[in-house]
Amino acid sequence: MADGENVNDNAQVNLQVHPQPQPQLQVHPQQQPQVHPQPQQQLQVHPQPQQLQLQPQQQLHIQPQQQLQVQPQQQLHVQPEFQLQSQPVRDLPGLLRAVTSIRGAAGTTNTERSAMSAENQQWLMNALGELCCPSDDVQLMKQALALLEVEMGREKEESRSRAKNEEDEDVEEWDERVQRQERALDTLLEITEVVDNSRDFCKLGGMNVVFTGPLLSLAPSLRHRAAELVAICAQNEPMVQSCVLSLGGLQTLLDLVDKDTNEVVRVKALLAVSCIVRESEVALHEFVEKDGCSLLLRSLQNESPRLRAKAAFLVHCLLRSRPHLQEDFIAMGTVQQLGMMLQDFHEPSHEHIAGALCCLASHPMGLAGCQESALGLQHALRSRISELGTNDQFQEEKEFCEHLMEIFAADSPSNGAMDR
Repeated sequence: MADGENVNDNAQVNLQVHPQPQPQLQVHPQQQPQVHPQPQQQLQVHPQPQQLQLQPQQQLHIQPQQQLQVQPQQQLHVQPEFQLQSQPVRDLPGLLRAVTSIRGAAGTTNTERSAMSAENQQWLMNALGELCCPSDDVQLMKQALALLEVEMGREKEESRSRAKNEEDEDVEEWDERVQRQERALDTLLEITEVVDNSRDFCKLGGMNVVFTGPLLSLAPSLRHRAAELVAICAQNEPMVQSCVLSLGGLQTLLDLVDKDTNEVVRVKALLAVSCIVRESEVALHEFVEKDGCSLLLRSLQNESPRLRAKAAFLVHCLLRSRPHLQEDFIAMGTVQQLGMMLQDFHEPSHEHIAGALCCLASHPMGLAGCQESALGLQHALRSRISELGTNDQFQEEKEFCEHLMEIFAADSPSNGAMDR
């Protein structure tokens, strides 16, 4: 037994050089019950050198990986979360941008997928809750309207004071007040893009505040924001359109279109008029009664291309959807005016001018006006069709011009006065 013990003590060397101890290990009474797999058991029993080699490898490889991978990821993910929580989310596109920015700030790519942290999950749930609950938007509208009312009252008082004392207000203070009102109107513009919020805006008395305050302000930046706010709220909203009419707002908007000295104000005011009268028979009737058609023709002669484009669009829409207005426009010389405009230097308004002429040409009196040789419309149409060519940007305008030529060709046997 002493020799066997020496063999076991020196197993790391003697097993490879001296195979003599192996028969002694097989005869040993402690290993007899294991029925002859002793050589295999020796190979399995002696992985002690391998265990000594594996343990340091696991320690060397696992610890550095945990330090290098876990700690930087936590730092990269935590910082964007605190920045995102301060950003307001008012709609689903805004929420999508915010969630996307989390991945972008963390340096992830489109092919990487990782579990959302608890902080990001909580932030996302809060944002979804805000989108589903309109109460926050109502509170914001109330705050914005309250600010506008306060500033409106101050402006009226100071206007009376200046009339008496002839003292000018401090320019810096005036600019600050205007900027506060601009921010309030910008907030309302963003919130009322949601249809339900535009209705709530009217229920809160928002239209009354707009028409008695910023829409009449001395600051053009407030007037054009207020006019745009009316347009956004009134578009496709009968309740809002009725609210504007009940306040006498249509006349206020028409006056801005006709008389305001600021181009942007006139454009936004005409946009509001268009949103109100295009879908409301009551508003359209009032528009015609207030000589709105003549206002549109004057706007077509304005030097502002943007105002001309808005006016041409509304004329085209009214003639297309309200054929009974054709005679009114024809009686005002609209055919001749539009025909002359179509021969001017090409501009965006010409698409709707050509469309309006198509509508007028469907009426016998309008067709006769289009075919007057003095107008020279057919020659102008041929030149314009050639000029537009195959440019997809002006495809609709080209189709209107071609349709006019077809109308003229169909009527040519009965009209010898056409220009050739």
